[in-house]
Amino acid sequence: MTPRSTPSPRRPVSARGLSTGTSPLLRACEQEGSIRPGIDPDDVLLMLGFLWRTGPGEEGETRVARLLDLVIDGLRLGAPGTPVVAPEGAES
Repeated sequence: MTPRSTPSPRRPVSARGLSTGTSPLLRACEQEGSIRPGIDPDDVLLMLGFLWRTGPGEEGETRVARLLDLVIDGLRLGAPGTPVVAPEGAES
């Protein structure tokens, strides 16, 4: 009988590991034309740090949705495959 291996304790994910995992996703979106070129994965992770500082409950969820919209809009700004649309109510 072979001894069962004991699962290794979970190690916290390092910032470098998150950055390394985020990079292929950003490059794929860049190649597709859905985000602008040259975005640094570390910058994206730094921007998303607000998720850990947002309060709980409905108000926090509303704020997270608003802030994520800002982040995603910023990533898309100037992307070759994304048309620039004036904000609602803005004069053309």
